[in-house]
Amino acid sequence: AHKVRKLGFYRFEFEDRIPDIELLASSTCRAIQMDELSMVTLCISRRNRWILPNLEEVRFLRNDVLDCPIIAPALFSPKLTSVCFANYISARPQALDFQAPPEAIAPLIDALPLRCPTVTHIEVYLRDHVDVVVDAVTKFAYSCPCLEGFMVRGAKPWPIELLIYLARLPTLRKVYLELDDETAADMDGIFRDGTVHHPFHSLSYLHMVAPTISSGTQLLQIMNQTRLHKFHLTHAREATAAEMSDLFIALNKHCAHNILQIIEIRLGPDGRHLPEDEEFVISHLRPLFDFKNIRIFMMRTPLFYKLDNNAIREIADAWPSAIDIDIAMAWGGRTRPTVTWSAIGHVLSRCRQLIGLTLPFDPTIDDVEMVTSDPLFHPQHHFRFFAPLDCPHELEGAGAEKFAESLFALAPRVVAVAGGWYLGTDGRVDIAGFSPFCDQVNNIMWELRRTRMRPEFRFLDAYGETRSRRRCLF
Repeated sequence: AHKVRKLGFYRFEFEDRIPDIELLASSTCRAIQMDELSMVTLCISRRNRWILPNLEEVRFLRNDVLDCPIIAPALFSPKLTSVCFANYISARPQALDFQAPPEAIAPLIDALPLRCPTVTHIEVYLRDHVDVVVDAVTKFAYSCPCLEGFMVRGAKPWPIELLIYLARLPTLRKVYLELDDETAADMDGIFRDGTVHHPFHSLSYLHMVAPTISSGTQLLQIMNQTRLHKFHLTHAREATAAEMSDLFIALNKHCAHNILQIIEIRLGPDGRHLPEDEEFVISHLRPLFDFKNIRIFMMRTPLFYKLDNNAIREIADAWPSAIDIDIAMAWGGRTRPTVTWSAIGHVLSRCRQLIGLTLPFDPTIDDVEMVTSDPLFHPQHHFRFFAPLDCPHELEGAGAEKFAESLFALAPRVVAVAGGWYLGTDGRVDIAGFSPFCDQVNNIMWELRRTRMRPEFRFLDAYGETRSRRRCLF
């Protein structure tokens, strides 16, 4: 127990690829959950005051039991610096009726300054505004003299006084800012009032939720020179390619090129319409190519993505350290893509640590040998997740076997092909029809590993059914 430093973090190969807390699967959370009786027994039978005396970071997910007042405090060790309460919702679904109500975390937050004076980082993720929790978090922010992280989602727009207080803090490294229309429109007045010269000047992680892409551009301009390591922007309204380009230019101008490594941009849940004619081309993305240490790039904004093989190769050459590249997930380009296997092979050859890739893709053009015939070619063994978008409908039938053979030649350890769809000749998408194709590819990939990589995957012989196969892979 004395060796445990972090609790509640799991299922990632790279620390900077910790999955979004709101996307963590409920079934996974339940699978690792310890029941209340076991936790109480552990608390009562412990030899020391704390279960994990050297614990520094703890994350409580929505299925962790907090109703019992002795469980969470027993995890509040004297060395704790970071506490996270995630996925608390006001109405408990029937399937999760064991979950504590969100109000249960308020007294725990109130107790932090006394029990754990070393805590400088707090995260709270709520589905709805809960007064007692928001009040507790606000009091904690004002009472923590060395606040380094304030990631609180689900509250109503913060008072202007709190925003100014956070902007002035010299120790603040991480912040979650959710701005409504009124606050976003008055950012100049709020952060340039004469008392704040360079707001949020010590930030390394900015997670911003704003009405438009332009709000993010404006805040970067107000912050001036930053040392951001991670930039995340969720915008409520649809964007244009020009607005996206302006944002990337602002990132290039106001962020240190050798520090920024993670860029995530997505449309909020209420925006669901593609623009009539808004093409996004590689020239819009080039301002980000000065950031040579990019690890994660996610762009889930509805635009018509016009990216060909040369564009994809340019992205791979610019970001050789990338571990996750996600372009247009849930949107795609809605026209037949021109990206083929040769470009995918180039990405995997250049980005040797890449584990996830999402982009518009046409696998019907069989040019994989352009990559595999190179004497210097080696398969990429880190790659795990592939989401092809806008795949032509011709893939139906025997296309799954050819797809899997090509993918296996480039990256034999892919465990999931998912997330895409067929694109018909009429321009309409078929999401449901693509799922069986992905299942076929995943099953064929499983069989190829079992038969062609025997020393390592001989254990798969014991799994005969598809469900068992997936269980052992994940």
